[in-house]
Amino acid sequence: MRKSNILIIAIAVVASVFFLWLWYYLQFNLVDNPLDLVLTIVWWAIVIIVCVVIHKVEQKRRIRLRTCFVAPGLVYNPAAGSVSIQSSSIDTIQGILENLDYDFDIADQPDAAESRPASFYQLIVRSQEFQVNSDSEAQANGLHAVKEWQGEVAVAGNPNAAAKKFSNREELAALLA
Repeated sequence: MRKSNILIIAIAVVASVFFLWLWYYLQFNLVDNPLDLVLTIVWWAIVIIVCVVIHKVEQKRRIRLRTCFVAPGLVYNPAAGSVSIQSSSIDTIQGILENLDYDFDIADQPDAAESRPASFYQLIVRSQEFQVNSDSEAQANGLHAVKEWQGEVAVAGNPNAAAKKFSNREELAALLA
């Protein structure tokens, strides 16, 4: 999770502890006994719900940032921008995903996309999960060995077509070929 998300959660927890202490310090618990238990349960439920919502939103944002649009000789990623395909599109996509920072900067679309028709991008690769081995021995031609890579490939020109799922690098390579 991002530092800002952790900061929000920490502030909510500290505030809840402070309010609980204040409740007992001002002796509101003596006025109406069942109410303090109900308020405590409601407050902690709100804190937990906020934490879960922040986590889910962050996961969706990361999936959007891992999405790559494949065009002839070019791969576009919202975080990395336009990257020319050097050896293969799968190596280019893997290189982009390995170097993602997950920050909030969005790269501009390539200039060629503005001058071409809407069918400029041929495939959309959505990576739900992407993890590489941090083993330096597993590194081959500048890329790490992929531990987990799951997602789907959709045809950009046909939004009604069902996306094809993949569960590893080899299945993705077969779909991109």
